[in-house]
Amino acid sequence: MSERECVRSRIDRHEAPGLLVRDVMDAAPKTTPATLTVGELRAELDDDAHQQMALLTDGAVFLGAVVREDLPTAAADDRPASDFAHRPRHVIGADRPAEEALARLDAEAVSRLVVLDDDGQTLLGLVCMNATRNHFCVATRPAALQSSPSQ
Repeated sequence: MSERECVRSRIDRHEAPGLLVRDVMDAAPKTTPATLTVGELRAELDDDAHQQMALLTDGAVFLGAVVREDLPTAAADDRPASDFAHRPRHVIGADRPAEEALARLDAEAVSRLVVLDDDGQTLLGLVCMNATRNHFCVATRPAALQSSPSQ
């Protein structure tokens, strides 16, 4: 799906000052149950071009992430996908400034940051940037930005 076809709202980079990560994150990211097999996860990643990583969870508890490259081609389809989950380096708290998230995304040349609660285990959301990292992709714009034209 191209950027034009995306039905999500956006928050442009220049709108980040004064916002927190909680304002620019997807508070309900797609998650994957830890019981998924490698075959099921491959099918899930193949079916959704926007999904770059699977967030494995047990309820609200974040167990780890898996990107397509983490799944060896020789891995059996019935093997647990959780065998390949890892704790991403790209984690941030919801109360951090959105500008800090931007700086980390730029410095590490990534487009996703996992947002965890202070307990380091509870998944709160996912910061998602578009492919060119020009804007955050969000479900809804914060109330303070509703009248801005970047929708």
